[in-house]
Amino acid sequence: MMMIVWLIQVSGSQVVLPIRWMPSESILYRTFTVESDVWSFGVVLWEIFSYGKQPWYELSNYEVSSYIVRRLQSISFGFKNLLTSM
Repeated sequence: MMMIVWLIQVSGSQVVLPIRWMPSESILYRTFTVESDVWSFGVVLWEIFSYGKQPWYELSNYEVSSYIVRRLQSISFGFKNLLTSM
């Protein structure tokens, strides 16, 4: 299986990252934590149960990163609305 990666510019040098397996905080801030490992493990489980399909196979790398970041923002916005309504 070929892993599709995204070549990006980070502090003057180019870095290759597996964007389809990364959570939003790793895409935005280049931080890697236990939580981001759990996200990646969830993606691997999805691959197993989908019989080896590539995550987000119908989208380009740019579309994948945009979708993940937008989704995170909408979830946090919805959560804030929920808290203010309580």
